[in-house]
Amino acid sequence: MVLVGLFDEQLADDMRGNEEGDTRLALISHMNKITGAARALHIDALSNWELPDHDNAYDAHHSFDLATKNIVLQFQIQKARIGFIYSVELDAAAKARIHNLVNEIRQLIEAADLDERKKNSLFSKLNAFDTDVDRVRTRFENGMLLGISIANLINKGADALKPANELLRRINELLGGAKSKEADPERLPSPDDIKHIEKPKKQIRDFGRGSRELDDQIPF
Repeated sequence: MVLVGLFDEQLADDMRGNEEGDTRLALISHMNKITGAARALHIDALSNWELPDHDNAYDAHHSFDLATKNIVLQFQIQKARIGFIYSVELDAAAKARIHNLVNEIRQLIEAADLDERKKNSLFSKLNAFDTDVDRVRTRFENGMLLGISIANLINKGADALKPANELLRRINELLGGAKSKEADPERLPSPDDIKHIEKPKKQIRDFGRGSRELDDQIPF
């Protein structure tokens, strides 16, 4: 999804003020980038498209762009559904109770005999979770990271943080109680459901002309 967005931006830049021949070249280059990324990520529905010749660039790119948007939409829906599974909607009362418990944990951290770096790390995780509580849906990951970090410090002798275990347990009960009231989502699609949407086409040929190097632009 990220790479397609990047390649679309590059295509828009390439298309501005270009002559028709350069425009056709930009369209083919755009297809080449996406199919190359799809091969690396094993997305068969896009990886086996054949690059068109110069005269058929417009029609071929139009069909390819529709197929790409279809795949991206499926990934966006899958991501949203996964986000639903690992988050929960809290009512105002639960939010208020969790904020109070978070403040109690904050006081324990402030009073604990920890070096500044460890305290700042805990405060960062605590603040991230506190912010999550005020979202429409509260995500679980920052709360889990906080709990893991506190448990690790307790195991290393930070006894002053032991009362935080009970506070975290009460937070988890509030999150679990709210989650139990939500309907279970339907089965998430397997990656293979997306990988094999279309029958593979011919193996594409290399197309190096006019393609800008990604270099350090790839965002991972």
